[in-house]
Amino acid sequence: MYTPPPSPLLPRLARRAALFLAFAAGPLFAQPAHHVTTGFTRLQTELGAGNLATGSGLTATQVEAPQTDGGTNFAPDAANAQFAGKSFTISPTQSTTSGHATGVGQLFYGLTSSTSPRTNNILVYNTGAWINSGGLNIANNRSLPISNNATAQNHSWIGAFDNASTAEDGYLRLDYLANNITPPLFVVAGMDNGSSTTLPQLMGQGYNLTTVGRSDGRHSAGFTTVAGSARIKPDIVAPAGTTSNATPMVGSAGLFLRSTAAADSSLNTATHPRVLKSLLLASASKYKFPEWAQTSVRPLDLRYGAGELNLYNAHRLLTSGRREPSSSLTHPARGWSSSTTGAANTTQNFFFEIPADNTTSRFATVLIWHRQITVSTSGNIFNRTYTFTPNLANLTLRLHSATNFTVGTQIAESASPVDNVEHLYLPNLAPGRYALVVQTNTASTPYSLAWFTAPTVALSTNAS
Repeated sequence: MYTPPPSPLLPRLARRAALFLAFAAGPLFAQPAHHVTTGFTRLQTELGAGNLATGSGLTATQVEAPQTDGGTNFAPDAANAQFAGKSFTISPTQSTTSGHATGVGQLFYGLTSSTSPRTNNILVYNTGAWINSGGLNIANNRSLPISNNATAQNHSWIGAFDNASTAEDGYLRLDYLANNITPPLFVVAGMDNGSSTTLPQLMGQGYNLTTVGRSDGRHSAGFTTVAGSARIKPDIVAPAGTTSNATPMVGSAGLFLRSTAAADSSLNTATHPRVLKSLLLASASKYKFPEWAQTSVRPLDLRYGAGELNLYNAHRLLTSGRREPSSSLTHPARGWSSSTTGAANTTQNFFFEIPADNTTSRFATVLIWHRQITVSTSGNIFNRTYTFTPNLANLTLRLHSATNFTVGTQIAESASPVDNVEHLYLPNLAPGRYALVVQTNTASTPYSLAWFTAPTVALSTNAS
């Protein structure tokens, strides 16, 4: 039997109702409702299901809390029909099956219940194993975190350490994994269920991950208190009745977009988690949330983040193509960039046009950059220790009118002093010529910018 390490290396798991959610043991081969809601069914209809790159060759990590204290029941049921042909590596190996893990897995990489059914290599970890020697190596300055070559990682659990500094060390290591290893790791983590404004300590307060809530708003939301205060979480919501289910929907969407980008050499830079996050947030739907609001220093809504997952919009945004900052190029009304800032306190411009024959448009743009983690070493090879040092640049995103290639009047600004996301949403942007301006206080900061425009006459089921 697996014996968990002593506190503080094992978190106190705050189990919510979702953790005990019972899932159907049989196959879910009917078209899931969330595929319709998020636009995946429409993509399959328009492009042909066989023409979509849906996770082939990728590795997914699923981190699960045991369903009973000290238990070993944390693994998906590999015999479930949704997992036919998939290879599971379980750590620790003594696991028994979990209804919660099976349901999460179905939505993350299931054959018809996910959007990445060709993701066949699945790594499953007990939370204790992953936090310790199987993953983060938390609070162990003799070891680096371990990637295991995964491309996406799902956390449909919450917890806490007795010492907040241990959690902060965990976020340093998780942010390092998301940015410094090959392949870079796209991480999703869920909020707690219920409408509390207190965020769970683990795992949804990091910088270089995508945090997920529910479209009905019944999840914890608000400002971070760990690893830097007053940042907004969650980043996005998904149409599920629990955060445990909403989270793998977004994780699966990340796998889908990553495999789409990997299949086209012109889109390859979109495989980075920073770019995937910008695509998902910029394309998210807001039409369901009439109360959705932001300010110039609060880039996301305090409950719904950037809005609801819309995979149809995200795919259209990704395949619209990569664009570069320029003082002499005009971009279309939809695009994305994976770029690096120039010298400190300089700007980069993206000029684009909304055609004159368009109606007013719903316009959203998102700027994402990662917290950079530098690792230094001390001691000799037999006594080496690692120190993780964070550095967070401060970027600003502005929308201006433009004449030819001259930046004109500022229309809107997103300038959070603490978040590593900036976001602008204008529900009625008129046809015309505009400039997106990215400004930084730090030289040579990698970032991703995405902008999405949808005419206001679009059907509400696909509205942005």
